[in-house]
Amino acid sequence: MSIILKLQYLFILLEKIKNRIRTYQAYFRLKKDIRKKEFHNTPKTKIVLFNFQSIGATPYQYALASFFADAGYTILLQNNVIWLGNLGYIAKLFLKFPQINIVNSIKDTQNVIYISDHSSDLDLNTWKKSFIFNYNSFRSNPDNYQKMLLMPYPMHPRNCGQEKHQEILDYRKNQTKMRIFFSGNQNPAIYDNPILSSLFHQLSRIKILNILRENLSNQEIFVILHPEDKLVLEKNYQNKLVLNEWISSEQHSNNLESRIKNDDWLKQLSFSDFFLACPGMNQPWCHNIIEAMSVGCIPILEYGHLFSPVLEHQKNAIIFEGETDLLEKIKYVLSLSPDQIHAMKNKVIEYYEQFLAPLPFIEKLEKISPSRNDLYIFAETVSHQSMK
Repeated sequence: MSIILKLQYLFILLEKIKNRIRTYQAYFRLKKDIRKKEFHNTPKTKIVLFNFQSIGATPYQYALASFFADAGYTILLQNNVIWLGNLGYIAKLFLKFPQINIVNSIKDTQNVIYISDHSSDLDLNTWKKSFIFNYNSFRSNPDNYQKMLLMPYPMHPRNCGQEKHQEILDYRKNQTKMRIFFSGNQNPAIYDNPILSSLFHQLSRIKILNILRENLSNQEIFVILHPEDKLVLEKNYQNKLVLNEWISSEQHSNNLESRIKNDDWLKQLSFSDFFLACPGMNQPWCHNIIEAMSVGCIPILEYGHLFSPVLEHQKNAIIFEGETDLLEKIKYVLSLSPDQIHAMKNKVIEYYEQFLAPLPFIEKLEKISPSRNDLYIFAETVSHQSMK
């Protein structure tokens, strides 16, 4: 072996050692922080145990735990150094839960709901309910989604939690300032993935926005490029598509100073009657459509048939199919009366509360038979990897 190859090997080995040290440091830091929290367990305590292994799905694992925490459950995390040490920013979010602990074993399993994403000896225990968190969720026939036990696609982890509920209720009362809104990363290297067309038959985020930029007039679209451009929203109601244009990437970022701050995101969505629900990176579903619907913002999308139950055109969504129809539907939305918009907004909120909000979903799980059930989630790259 040449000296260069030996040095390369040593460099790779050193990086692995550094990563493992960082993992253990994060793990012990989380354990220490959890020990500081008061933990009470009574015979009436509702308990759910999560035994997770997949690192790439942590936002979805956290969202599911948040659903249970909102429903009053004590959250137990199976002791797994690698998983717990690679939670990243999610680790701090777990600390928000009133009742949480890390455990090596548990007694009285028959009173505990058990959820895992891999096979282990714990599967053999007798649980109150048992679910496999299944990332292998994509189907070529969309009708299959109506037959699957699907976790509602969640908001971004920073917007999950019972503490956001009152905010959302308040935001629904806001006076709208614009007809259609979109803000989101517009990095073409990430958001123009050909798999959206080949697997899901959807226009990508970049294609949708390019079509609208090229075909809408100045009377139909307003592009926010600078922070001061947002001042126009403080004037008259904008009967336009308001596009907050920005790009974020390690190589090149653009207009980030005009980007809506994370803490203001839900409030900003509530100022628009409609939300242009462009797809995510490598799947149609994206956190932003759920966040928009939660505050009563009517989604404009191409993938309404991929929801369970399906979204309905002119009832709780505006649904388009392809480039020509996209343009027609945008112009149609710009022509709607306040009464038509109000009726759809009410139906959007109704859909969210019945099928996307945490509590109805947890109640649904509580009624399912105790046998091991597959609980599916659309988990982006992890779901794509599960197909192989």
